[in-house]
Amino acid sequence: KGQVLANHYYMRSGLIRKAELATTLIPQFRACHPETHVSELVDEVAREKFMALLFTLSTRGGVWLLKAGDSSNATDMYLFDKTRLDFISDLLRHSPRTSWLAQKYIERPLLIKGFKFHIRATVLAVGRLKVFLHRHAIALMASREYSLDDLSDLAVHASNHSVAEQLNPTGIPDAALLSELHRLVQSPPPIVNLADLEEEEEEGGGEKERKGGREKERDRGAGKRPAWTHIEDDQLGGPWAAAVWRQLREATWRVFHSAVHSEQPARIFRAVPCSFEMFGLDAMIDEEGRVYLLELNCDPDLKVFDTRFRHLAAEIVSDTLDAAVCPTLGGISDGSPTRDIGGYHLVFQHDGLDRFFEPS
Repeated sequence: KGQVLANHYYMRSGLIRKAELATTLIPQFRACHPETHVSELVDEVAREKFMALLFTLSTRGGVWLLKAGDSSNATDMYLFDKTRLDFISDLLRHSPRTSWLAQKYIERPLLIKGFKFHIRATVLAVGRLKVFLHRHAIALMASREYSLDDLSDLAVHASNHSVAEQLNPTGIPDAALLSELHRLVQSPPPIVNLADLEEEEEEGGGEKERKGGREKERDRGAGKRPAWTHIEDDQLGGPWAAAVWRQLREATWRVFHSAVHSEQPARIFRAVPCSFEMFGLDAMIDEEGRVYLLELNCDPDLKVFDTRFRHLAAEIVSDTLDAAVCPTLGGISDGSPTRDIGGYHLVFQHDGLDRFFEPS
């Protein structure tokens, strides 16, 4: 009685802003995110230093992405190689934005009938703190066939639903469920296990020994992977789709583990009671089977589940109510944070966040 429940968290910029997500992840986990360099162009010196970095990256060869660190829907996103440095330099000199990042472009993505795609999965964070990943994930398509011939054509390179609708609304291929992809992708590659990749990290990075009593206190027993419920491959669409989904689960765990174990967790993601939030996790698979986390979006648009999959969007909403709203309002007798609910599977939980928010 009298309970207030918010459908957003007060502070989560370290998750949903591209630059801050990279900064959150990089100190502990590199393998699940493309190589990324973040800069704040607060003055001309910082701008020149960043331009020198872009020149260095371009001399390594290949294609890179320049993204505004606080944008969405592919706003201020540009592909470049060494032939486009003059354009990029002019853009940075005249843009009022200060937050930017340069990220390695995935040049050899897995394709569906020649089109680039990314996977959108639904993540639900509840209270302080349990995090779920829904089993229904969907592949969203770019609206023109993939090629590196024109780096300026976002209809080729951006698979964001809103961008595709705007740039080529009549040419968007139908979305597909993750469970269908193995039939649509020519020769699906074996999926790489993130935990097996060699990277500059310790497994469970938050548990390594650190200096400072507060950091040690934060590490003790916090953020460990829960005993993930065994899910049969058939429930996720078969062995290949299940392998992809399990890498999405691993990436989700890494995001929230990194946020909780950052130097200033209250400024990255402040989990508070009587709050919950849905996020849209975007990931991409390259042709070698490696799954990359691209970003985490607030306010995910369920419109991406088109008419054919509208019933799945309704299922996600229903499961969200069961997992986040009903336990607080008394609609479910067992509100235990250690169980899966509907299509949501528990990925991360943390029972000791109160101690993170004492005055510094």
